[in-house]
Amino acid sequence: MRSKGWERAGATPLLRGERRRAPRGVHGEPERAQVVSLILGTFNEMLGTRLTVAEARRMFGLREVTCKVVLDHLVTQNRLRRTNDGKYTMA
Repeated sequence: MRSKGWERAGATPLLRGERRRAPRGVHGEPERAQVVSLILGTFNEMLGTRLTVAEARRMFGLREVTCKVVLDHLVTQNRLRRTNDGKYTMA
């Protein structure tokens, strides 16, 4: 029997086949808010992480352009910083 403690109040679980209908942005990638949450969550969980755009792109499953735009946006918001060698890390 499955525990129901993991479910959020008011959240409706996706049924089989409905995953494709989840909101997606351009080129089938997740929406920007989801990408930002994923990236910041990863950097928070893995302290000391330093990633290049290519490494981040592979890790998050994004196109290179999308990944660079989001990472640079997080740098301008002072959530991440870019090191002299071009890697992104927590600010």
